[in-house]
Amino acid sequence: MASLEDLSRSLGVDLNPSNKKAGKKRRSWLLEKNSDNQSTKGLQTGDNQSTKSSSYDYNSLTGIQKKIVEYMYKSCLDIKTRITQKINIQDIQTALEIGESSAKTSILRLKEKKCIFIYSRKNGRGGWCKYEIERNLFHSMINGLQNDKNIGDQSSIYNSNTITINKNKSEQRQDQNTNNTLDSNIIAQLQQQILELQKSQQNTIAKTENEIQTLEKNENIEEWSNIDISSLEPFGFNQKHLKQIIAFNDKLDDKSKITFSDLQESIEHYSWALENRLEEMTEKYGKGFANNKLRVLMGVLKQGKSWIEPQYESPEEMAIKEQVNANKVRLERIQALKEEQFNTAFELWKAQLTKAQFDEIRASLSSTYSKLSDDSKMLVTAFKKHFKENVYGE
Repeated sequence: MASLEDLSRSLGVDLNPSNKKAGKKRRSWLLEKNSDNQSTKGLQTGDNQSTKSSSYDYNSLTGIQKKIVEYMYKSCLDIKTRITQKINIQDIQTALEIGESSAKTSILRLKEKKCIFIYSRKNGRGGWCKYEIERNLFHSMINGLQNDKNIGDQSSIYNSNTITINKNKSEQRQDQNTNNTLDSNIIAQLQQQILELQKSQQNTIAKTENEIQTLEKNENIEEWSNIDISSLEPFGFNQKHLKQIIAFNDKLDDKSKITFSDLQESIEHYSWALENRLEEMTEKYGKGFANNKLRVLMGVLKQGKSWIEPQYESPEEMAIKEQVNANKVRLERIQALKEEQFNTAFELWKAQLTKAQFDEIRASLSSTYSKLSDDSKMLVTAFKKHFKENVYGE
C-alpha cells in the first residue's frame, strides 16, 4: 500500500496547504527518536537512578523479551506509573505460555540491558517483584504502541480511496489526453482526509503528552511520600515543611532541582548536626537559629542545595563501630581470663614440684640461673617458659 507522502506526490497535493512554518512543540523531544547525544533525566528510587539508561527501545526488542516487557507495560498502565504491580514468575509463565527457565533467562537479559530494574521485592514462599521499566524504553513503548494503533485506524481511510485512484490511473492509460488531470472532487476528498489525519496525529501527540505528565506526577508523589523525616521530627520538622520544599523544588529548572536521595541525606545529616554540634551552630547562626533551628536547613533546601556534614556517621556506621568496640572489650576479657588460667595452672604445677624436680629443671637452664634464688623473678619467668613449652600444652 502506498504511503501518504507517495500518494500526495503522485497527485500533486500539498500536505501543508497553509505553507506555514510549524513551531517546535513543547516537549517534542518525547516524540522524536533520541540521538546518541540526547539524554533524559532518570527517576530516583532511593538509590540515584539517573545513571540508569538503556540504549534499547521498544522496536529493538524481539521474541520473549519483547513479550515480557509488553506484559510489564500493561501492568504499569493499570496504576499510571513506570513501576509494575506485584509480579511473580508464574504470572509471566501463564500469561505468555512459556517455561520457567525461558522466563527467568529473559528477565535476566532485560536487566543486563538496563531495560528493567527491580524496584522492590519479597523473597521466599509467595515471593514477588515490582519492576521499573527504563524511562526512555517506556516512552518509546507509549509512542510505538500508539502508532501501531493509528496505522490500523488509518488503513480504512487509505482503502476507501485505493479503488478510486487505481480506477483513475486505468482511465489515464486509456486516454493520454487526461494523463495529468484528476477530478477536483477526488483532490478535495484527499485534502480533507489529509487534514483529518493531521488532526488525529495532533490529538495523539496531545494525549501522549498528557499520559507522560500524569505518569511523572504520580511517580514524584509516590517517591517523595517515602521520605523519612523521623530524625528531624523532635526538632519540629513535619509534612508541612516537606511540602514547602517540594513546592519550591518544582519551580526550579531540572539542573537545579534536589533529588529524592539528596533530600533524604540532607535530613539525616542536619539532624546529626543538631545532636552533635548544636552549640557551635547556635554561635555561628545567632539568635534566629536558637528560636528556629530548621530555618537554616529550609533556606538551603529551597535553593535546590544539599546539607552535608563531613563528620556525619550513618546509623549503619555507628552500629558497626559499636560492634567493633564490643568485640575489642570481649577480646580483652578473654585474653585476661586465659592469662589468669595459665598463671593459676603454673602456680599449681610449681607447688607440686619436689626439690629434686625443681633442681633438675634449674640445671637444664643456662648457668646464669644456677646462682639465682628460688623466688627470683628472672628464675620464675624461666620456669614459666619451661612450663608453657613442656607441660601446659600436654
